[in-house]
Amino acid sequence: MSADARRCWQTATRACAIPIPRDQVHARGGECLVAAWRPRADAAPRILLSAPSTAFLVSPRHVMTAAHALPPQGDPDVVYAFGYAADTFRAAERGLPAYFELRAASVFRVRAVERRVLGVREGDCALIELERDVPADVAVPLTFASREPQLGEPIALAGCADGQPVAMRDGSVLGFDAIWLDHDVEAGPGWSGAPVLDAQGGVLATHTGTAVGAALAASAVAGGVRRMRGSRVV
Repeated sequence: MSADARRCWQTATRACAIPIPRDQVHARGGECLVAAWRPRADAAPRILLSAPSTAFLVSPRHVMTAAHALPPQGDPDVVYAFGYAADTFRAAERGLPAYFELRAASVFRVRAVERRVLGVREGDCALIELERDVPADVAVPLTFASREPQLGEPIALAGCADGQPVAMRDGSVLGFDAIWLDHDVEAGPGWSGAPVLDAQGGVLATHTGTAVGAALAASAVAGGVRRMRGSRVV
């Protein structure tokens, strides 16, 4: 993969947000504190989420994510936080347990779920309006790819693995049709809603999970590859 592609992908991680239950976010001046936890003693600290997923900025006031990551009805009772990285972790101190420290200016409440699409023939994505615009110094919206994907082309996911800080994984396109895109980037809980990016940093799809059912007609991949799936963004 090219160095230019990797730079584009690293830049795109700034546009990713993690949904944190509102009752876990505690204000302290210009900061928001979120308790850290470790699923095992040797595991890296992370944020405990009721529904691990990722969202990404598509306009100054809108994020996109996977529809299946939202409650079936109503708006999610979460805030979307940008800038969640490993260096925001703080060890226990002055009577406080271990926590992540996020800028209050990078944490946004939900105003409404504007659009929700979920179905085999429709896709799996949702558009969420935030309570206020996201400043450019916090995150810059991602743009959508203006062309069709190509079999075998390099792609990346930028997202939060099961409540961990934003990270990036790369792979390639395995197949696509008008609704779905299959890829080979290993992704488990927390990656739902992550943007599937081409080498120029354009959004090709919203990651949804493991591919199921028959192979896509456009696919030409040998058996044995674990197929992941994204909902095409048009």
